[in-house]
Formats: sequence, structure tokens, C-alpha cells
Amino acid sequence: IAKGMPYYQKGCYKRALEYFLKAHEIFTSYDQREGVAMSLNNLGAAYRGIDEPESALILFKEAYQIYSAIGNPAGARQALCNQAAALIDLGDLAGAEKSLEEASKIKVGVEEGTFIPLMSNQGILLTKKKEYTKAEEILKNALAASDRENLSDIAVVNSALGNLMREKG
Repeated sequence: IAKGMPYYQKGCYKRALEYFLKAHEIFTSYDQREGVAMSLNNLGAAYRGIDEPESALILFKEAYQIYSAIGNPAGARQALCNQAAALIDLGDLAGAEKSLEEASKIKVGVEEGTFIPLMSNQGILLTKKKEYTKAEEILKNALAASDRENLSDIAVVNSALGNLMREKG
């Protein structure tokens, strides 16, 4: 996973896939379910990166099942958010909404309810549904709640805001 992440972060998704697949093989051979779920989630993200949302969706669903079975709410919530993103890519807005609703019910620790991937996906979904006012509110709240050190989250939210502005003309 660690060797694949730099490639993933640079957008070299096919190269990242090689490492994530190797990680999946290793975790599976040692029956390390946490690692299996993590590698499935990362594989799904890489498949989304190479525009294969159908494959990504299968991987995210399996990651969610494993995370749920082993009692990892943070992993389960992330997998659901990723699943929603793949469903949005596929044009299944109702399915994406259902995944995001389920993800929003998962509480992790004592956090205050601001999970940026959930908020950004909600904003993207609302934009696709042409509910621009709600989308803008959620995305601006996500940007305000973002950790200034987490440039990836900030980039995703700003991209979603830019797409919203383009949609609004």
C-alpha cells in the first residue's frame, strides 16, 4: 500500500494498481481482513482513476462488507463514500444517495459530524441533481471544516465547487 500511494497521488493509477494488488494478495494469504479491506478500497479508488467505475463499485462493496464485519466504522464509512462516488460516476444517483445516507449514520469516535469525503460527495450528488443551493451550502461548509493541512480534501471540495459554478453558468 505504501509503495502504491505515491503513484496513486500522482495520478499514475495503473502503476498504483500493481502495488495495491500485491498488497491484496499478501493480506489475503495471511488472512488479515483489515488489510484485505484496505487494499480493496485502494484498488477501487485506482479503478475509478482509470475510468472503470463498475470494477471500482464491486471492490468498494466488498471493502464495506469486510469493514462492517470486523467492526471498523471508519473504514466502513469511507468505503460507502467511495461506493457513492462510483455510483455517481455510473449515473446511479439514487444508489449514491442511499450509500451516502447510510454513511452519514456511521459515527466514528467523538467527531462533530464533519467528514469531508461524505460532505463533498453530498455536494457533488446535489449538483448532479441540480439542487444547486443545497450543494453550494454543503460544499462551502466542507471547505470551512477542512483541515488546512489536508490538501487532498481541499482540492476535492474546490473541484466540486468549481463544477457547481460551471453548472450554474
